[in-house]
Amino acid sequence: MVLSRFFRRGQRDQKLEQSLQKTRRGVFRQVIEIFQRSEIDEDFYDDLEAVLIGADIGADTTDLLMDELRAKIREQGLRRPPTRRRSCARR
Repeated sequence: MVLSRFFRRGQRDQKLEQSLQKTRRGVFRQVIEIFQRSEIDEDFYDDLEAVLIGADIGADTTDLLMDELRAKIREQGLRRPPTRRRSCARR
């Protein structure tokens, strides 16, 4: 009886989806704020890494994303976060 309530679909799914949407918006907002900074330094990378880990992306995936971002920034000689954001989005 108790388990049937737990697995029942409907309103619970809708509430879960609403919560996930709110979380996604919050994470994307944080990432955008980081990319709107005036310069890229270690704080930029540390804060972005913290947001990704906090979003439960996972340590391995976060490491991979951060390594790729650093390499792309270095390769293209980019200096400002907004430029980097557009560049990285064109992947």
